[in-house]
This record gives sequence, structure tokens and C-alpha cells, in this order.
Amino acid sequence: MAAIALVLMFGWMSARNAGYAVGGAKSIIDAITQRFRALGGKLRLMAKVETILVEDDVAVGVRLSDGEIIRAAG
Repeated sequence: MAAIALVLMFGWMSARNAGYAVGGAKSIIDAITQRFRALGGKLRLMAKVETILVEDDVAVGVRLSDGEIIRAAG
């Protein structure tokens, strides 16, 4: 995957249309986080996922290392 990104980067640079996010990469993360929360998402930081819960070949939630289970919405 990294090789593909490198090839694309060189292509953009040679076409002189390479760019970067105004405000740096953090501005992208901040925008994604803001939208996620606006849609009702809850962001959990520093929570270690122990297991991904799967039912009928579909991920339905996670079990954290402290035993808490978080089920997927929808």
C-alpha cells in the first residue's frame, strides 16, 4: 500500500498539482472527528480492543480489555 501512495505522490508532484491540507494533517482529523460526533458518534480514546465481536460473518461490536462490550449501532 505504501508503494502505491509513493507512486501517486510522485505523479501528483510531476503534474504540479500536489497539495496539502491547510492547517496540516490534524485539520483533517479534526474535521472527521467533528462530523462523527455531529452524527451521534462517541469517540473513545486510549481504549484497548481485546476482541472484535462477529455474528454471521458481520462485525457487531467490540470487547474492550476491561471487559466492557460496545455493540455497533444500526
